[in-house]
Amino acid sequence: MEKRRAGQRTARPIGEVLAELAASSSFARTFAVARWEAAWRQVVGETIAAKSQVSLPRRGVLTVLVANSAVLHELQFRKAEILRRLASLMPEQPLKDVRFRVGSLG
Repeated sequence: MEKRRAGQRTARPIGEVLAELAASSSFARTFAVARWEAAWRQVVGETIAAKSQVSLPRRGVLTVLVANSAVLHELQFRKAEILRRLASLMPEQPLKDVRFRVGSLG
């Protein structure tokens, strides 16, 4: 049996490394945000998605920052449809409500 030198690492299965990465909170959050952004884009379309910014849901409420009041009113008008379509795309994270706010997009 060969001894390891101090500071040397042993090879680990890639599945183990990926599982650790997926479990890290920053990776999991980034991945969750990307999934919500993709679902949002699919539901509202590219034009509205470019004028809005979705955050992670909190307590079943998805908050969406929008560029102006015209976009806000368009989304308010389509709110029931948006909730229904998001529920079908993200069934593992049920929503009770979607709230829209006008603000600066980051």
